[in-house]
This record gives sequence, C-alpha cells and structure tokens, in this order.
Amino acid sequence: MPKMISRPATAVLCCTPTGILKQKWCAWASWYAMPMRRAVTTSSTDFCSMSFSIVYIHGFNSSPQSHKAQQFQRWIAAQHPEITLHIPALKPFPLDAIKQLEDLTALAPQNTGFIGSSLGGFYAVYLAEKFQARAVLINPAVRPFDSLAQYLGENKNFHTQESYVLTQQHVDDLRALYVAAPTHPEHLLLLTQTGDETLNFREAVTHFQRSPAVIEYGGDHAFQHAEKHFQHMLSFLQQTTRL
Repeated sequence: MPKMISRPATAVLCCTPTGILKQKWCAWASWYAMPMRRAVTTSSTDFCSMSFSIVYIHGFNSSPQSHKAQQFQRWIAAQHPEITLHIPALKPFPLDAIKQLEDLTALAPQNTGFIGSSLGGFYAVYLAEKFQARAVLINPAVRPFDSLAQYLGENKNFHTQESYVLTQQHVDDLRALYVAAPTHPEHLLLLTQTGDETLNFREAVTHFQRSPAVIEYGGDHAFQHAEKHFQHMLSFLQQTTRL
C-alpha cells in the first residue's frame, strides 16, 4: 500500500500509481527500484553478452537532437558502451514512423527495450505489445488521436524545420495503434511529472494504473532531471532478457 505523507516529497514507495488520484500531489517510486538493483549487480555480465538494444522514440515534432535523447545517448556511451542504442529520426506520419521502428526492432526482437517520450511513449506501448517487450514511458501521450486533432494542417518540426501536413487520416492511423488494455502492464514503466504543461499526467496515471510508476511532483513535459532515472530505466528494460 502507498505510504501516506504530509507534504510534497521526491518519492514514496508504491506498488502501483493508483492512489495518486486520491492524494493529488504525492510522488511515487515503485517497487521496481529494489529488484532492478539486484539484477544489475548479479547479472550484468549476462546482459552484456546478450548485446542488449534500446530504441529511444522521440515525441511529436521532435528529433534525436532533443535534450533528453542527447542526455541518454551520452550516458549510454559513457556508462554502458556494450548496449546498442537507436534514436531514429521518425517520419512525421504515424504508419511511416511505426514502420521505421518495427524494422529496427526486427533486428533483435527478443532483446530490445523501448523508451518513449510523449508521442513516443504511445508508440512504445504499441511496440511493447506487439513484440512482448518492455518499455519506459516518459510523460506519455495516452490518446494522441484526441490531442493532436488541434494540429491538423501544416506543421513544422521544432528541430529540423521540416514542414508537413497532418491530415485526419493520420489522426485515424494513430487511433488504430491504440492499446486500450496492455496485456502485460507490468512490462511498462511510467515516468511522469505533475507539472506537465502539455499533457494531463492524471490520464497516464489512470491508463497505466496497473504498471509500476515514478510520479514526481512539479517538473514539466520535458521531464526535468530525467538523468537521475537512467540507471533504473535501463535495469527495468534489461529484465526483458529474463522473460
């Protein structure tokens, strides 16, 4: 059961994030922290020998040049050079983007984990379901086919300045990728911050209420100080090799 606290805190141990809706502002660090530390210390050589791969999936109108993606890339290079990290520059259209991601995953489907930010989190849920893999979801979009309707028409990528036209068909394509009830919610790790100015964090907390979660008070859509969670994220994903 969640531990009750009387003031905002950095983290509270919890099995699932369900109670966040009642306690309104509490932050959670789920059960995964303890077993992940054990996994890293007892079997890191096994993970290395299996050439683990991670696909990092950026968000809407973003790119591999996003701050968080670059942070994670530098951290992997410095701390875990044995891991293969893919950060593809996604096509702006859903089915094209999914095709890119599926092609990458097909290289090693049994030994790949996903990290998805915002719209990338939505894609990560679909891919985790399809390949029976694990995924870390950072301030994920739950129903982007609803929220992106306001962007119909001409758009420009924030990083590349590429222009494109988003149509209703593209929004419908997103709807077709929606996973209403993940088969293995325990394979999804939610990281969200209550200060997200773009998406309502409560929507993700509700949708992934059966998944382990870290819910932090404050922050923003970019997820401030994501780097402090990198090792936990990696350890969670590497449990894929034990399934």
